[in-house]
Amino acid sequence: MEKEYKLNKIPEKEILGPSAWYGNTLKEQKNWILQLSKVEIEEITNAILATKSLKIKEINKSNFPLPLLSLKLSNIFNELLNGRGFVLLRGLPINDLSIEEIARAYWGIGKYIGSPRSQNANGDLLGHVIDLSRSADDPNARIYQTSARQNYHCDSTDIVGLLCLQKAMSGGASSIVSSVTIFNEILKNAPEHIKELSSVFYIDRRGEVPKGKKPWYKLPVFCWY
Repeated sequence: MEKEYKLNKIPEKEILGPSAWYGNTLKEQKNWILQLSKVEIEEITNAILATKSLKIKEINKSNFPLPLLSLKLSNIFNELLNGRGFVLLRGLPINDLSIEEIARAYWGIGKYIGSPRSQNANGDLLGHVIDLSRSADDPNARIYQTSARQNYHCDSTDIVGLLCLQKAMSGGASSIVSSVTIFNEILKNAPEHIKELSSVFYIDRRGEVPKGKKPWYKLPVFCWY
């Protein structure tokens, strides 16, 4: 049975705070870029070795110890929820690890940030963004399975993580925008659209329909929590 959500009243004034940022301002700052230290990388490597006998989905904070890095991850978590809403973390030694080891590291780090959610109708908890030669015109294809550019969008989770495994030969750049800033700009320049954007929209599942669900779900563009 589809779950219905009660929508809270959308603010009628500008939303202030660190999440209401503009890209040209952040270009001048570098505090959103964090680098893993040598010691933190060693912790990740040791944690990978310590969990070799476990299935990836069995890895959690207690069996994937990151004594020093966990402090940085705690700060990242706070920044995601209460700050600007994003962080760029660099330094994971991709070239020195196998695909399985990378997955273990990514999963283990992620367990310090939140709990995994399925990526698609198959219930995959780790998904790959890769061109599968599918067409963006196919109503049952996901854009990340094609070579098409992904437009700005929000996934239906509180936190999204992306890990770059291989740099694209061309294109492939990631870009983000503040949804709070978008709200503020619409409120300032075209406030008549706010009510409509805060109403329920019907979202196409693009062929990935979980058992017992409908081929669409209801979700507003703006939802005040």
